[in-house]
Order: sequence, then C-alpha cells, then structure tokens
Amino acid sequence: MALLRKLLEADKKRKYKKLVRATADYSKKNPFEDEQKKKAKYDKAAARLKKLEQIENKARARRTTVSKGR
Repeated sequence: MALLRKLLEADKKRKYKKLVRATADYSKKNPFEDEQKKKAKYDKAAARLKKLEQIENKARARRTTVSKGR
C-alpha cells in the first residue's frame, strides 16, 4: 500500500511539473504567433486547393482533346 501511495505521489508530481512547464511556455508565447499560424495554415490550404484545381483542369483538357481527336 505504501509503495502504491509513493507511485501515485510521484505521478502527481510529474503531472504537476508538466503543467507548470506548459503554463510557463504558454505565457512566454508571442500572442501574434497564433494569428501567424492561422494565416500559414490558410495559405497552405489555398495552395493545395489551387494545385488540385490545376490537376483537375489538366485532366479535363486531356479528356476533351482525346474525345475531339476521335
């Protein structure tokens, strides 16, 4: 029972340290960083969408040229 109590106590301390570390990291964070991340994510998604549209257009053009050639 004492061993179990010691293990639980150690686990609590470990979790508490993680929480303190995470809180300290968060307080150091640049508040504008989140906006930058959102913008980067949006730009990435927009670029991916543009690329997919280009591929789709190429495929469509290929299909129409093949059908016209027959």
